This record gives sequence, C-alpha cells and structure tokens, in this order.
Amino acid sequence: VYLVTLRSNPVNPIVVAINSTSTSTPVDPSLDIVVILHGFTGSVSSKSVTLIRDALLFVRNVTVVAVQWEQLARGPWYDEAAGNIDIVAEHLFQFLLSVEESGLYLDRAHIIGFSLGAHAAGLAGAMLEGRVGRISGLDPARPGFDTRNSTGRLDASDARFVVGVHTGAGFVAMSEAVGHVDFYPNGGSKQPHCQTEDIPLVCNHFMAYTYYAESIYNAAAFPARLCSSWADFEAGSCDANDVVPMGYYTPNKTARGLYFLKTNAQEPYGLGEAHHGVDFDHSLSNDLSTTPQNNITEQEKGPNILLSGDGNDKDIYSTSDHLSNPGDVEVQSLNDLDSNNHLSSNSHKLNVTHFSILIALSSIFLLT
Repeated sequence: VYLVTLRSNPVNPIVVAINSTSTSTPVDPSLDIVVILHGFTGSVSSKSVTLIRDALLFVRNVTVVAVQWEQLARGPWYDEAAGNIDIVAEHLFQFLLSVEESGLYLDRAHIIGFSLGAHAAGLAGAMLEGRVGRISGLDPARPGFDTRNSTGRLDASDARFVVGVHTGAGFVAMSEAVGHVDFYPNGGSKQPHCQTEDIPLVCNHFMAYTYYAESIYNAAAFPARLCSSWADFEAGSCDANDVVPMGYYTPNKTARGLYFLKTNAQEPYGLGEAHHGVDFDHSLSNDLSTTPQNNITEQEKGPNILLSGDGNDKDIYSTSDHLSNPGDVEVQSLNDLDSNNHLSSNSHKLNVTHFSILIALSSIFLLT
C-alpha cells in the first residue's frame, strides 16, 4: 500500500492499493516523484518517513509516496523482515511501472530507503533495469546483506545515480560503499549527538535520516570532501580535494567516490552555510542549480508540514494484510479504511528465507 501526498493537500494522503481492477494513479506526470521506504519495525508514521516527507513538501512541489510495508517489516524476527524485502520490491516495481505508464519518466523518480528499506529500493531499481533517476540509501542494513552479492542488495547499478549515507556502520549497517557516491559523516559509525545517548548504536543508525531531512531544508548544510579514508580526512591529507553537498542535493554528474565530513553534536547538525526555506530548483536528471528559487507561498505550505516526528511511531495507516499479487493499482481515500484503520485485503501466509541472525538484533531497530 502506498500513501501519496501532494503539496496541495499535505494532510490528506491518498491510499493506493495493488489489485487487478484499475490502472489509474494519482500521480501528476509533470512533477518529480519521491518514494520513501521505512525500515525494520517501521511504518509510514515513523520519523524515517515523516521527517523527509515534511521537508520535501515544505521546500519543493513534488509528489511524495510513502510505502506502507509495516506488516512485512514488523518484529521481533529481523530475518523474516529482511527476507520480505523481495516482496516489497516486486510491489514497488509494479507501482512504478504504473507511474511510468501514466506519463512520468522514471529518470524523474527518486527512491529514498532507510535501513532495510534501502535494500528494498535497490531491488526495485534493479527490476526496473536501473532506469530510476536516483536512489538514496540511508544507512543500509548490514545483517543478512553483507554476505549477499550486489544483485541481492543496494548497489550502484540499481539507478542512474545511487547515493549511500553511512552513520551506523559496523554491526547495524553496512560500511561498504553501495553507490556511485558514499558519504561517511564523522567516519560513518559514531555520531557526536549519540555518544551521550543510552543506546548510541541505535541513535547512530537514526542519524542517517535526520541528517538527510536537514539537507533538504539546507542544501549547503553538509559539505563533504572526497577522501580515501576517515584517517586521511582527519589528517588533512584530502584538504585540496573536491567538496560536494551530502544529502538531497548531491550533484549526480560530479559526485563519485567516498566523501567524509564532520557534523555538529546538536541541531542544526550541518556545519555549512544556512540556506533554510529555499528551493534550489533541484532536478533528478540534472546537477544542483546554484540559483535559489524561494517560490513557496503561505498557501502552498499548508498546515502541519514543518519538520516534525511523532516519536512513538504509532501505527496510523497500517494494513491488516499485505497484498499477495502485484498488479495494477487502485486509488482509495483514507475514508475507505475501516474502524481499525485497516484496508481490507485477503490474507496469505509468507514464505520467506530465514537468515542466521541473532534474535537480539530486533531490539535495536525499534522506532525506525
């Protein structure tokens, strides 16, 4: 199930369900489309979705699609959720084909995936033969994927331009490069904001989408430098190398390789110049324009679209069952949800591949 949110009506998303009765989509082919995928135990009301969605709708006139795969991502068994990303990717593949048939070129599509969602994004991109304009993998999950080859996880062949942001690399997330360009804030594993937290391992992981949301508001927030390693970066060996912005505005034509940067320990996390509230005429098929276009009116902003998150990650738009057969799409309104906020669909039993992963891992992905 997909929640399609438009800038013209940011508080009433349209529910799009996969079935065999309709081929229509609520997607305006004149607008760029951004698809957001949450991670393990997440939902469309998780901060990994809401922070990025709200930032996009505040700054740009785009179509934002949140993929609701909560029932496939639920705990406590991480290995089952990891196996389910193949199902998620197949449904997303079918949805994007429908979007393409509506007249929107896939090079104007951008998929943003957090943790497990990053790999689901990659698999969907691979099914589309790399025709998607951009995939941003936010701290791609490591367990179960470090042993997969590139066809079973996010990699640079999955889109025209693939960006990796690594903040919890090591046990939770991948340290290996996954894209055309990979960013390693503060070395990629220990974020300054998290070192006083009760569970810094989890906090480090969450900072990937936190930084990314801030980068949407402020294109210059996170200047990163090309370098071969964090040690060389800290030693100053790369001071003469190329600098590009980390995040939503990373230029797709010039950014290649590994980039490192430092951040603040508190908000705002970016150390770059402030350009808040400015639309940088970002096009997925072109490099970042340096000419700001502050074309946001009060009417366009709409209510309740400022940077925020609900903290409790309460299930608001859950589906009682996932859909068994990818196919065409049917557009529904939230009024079609039943008294339990569920869309009716036929349940079926999952057949998934189980990985040999510690059960204890599930506890560190809460509220993603």
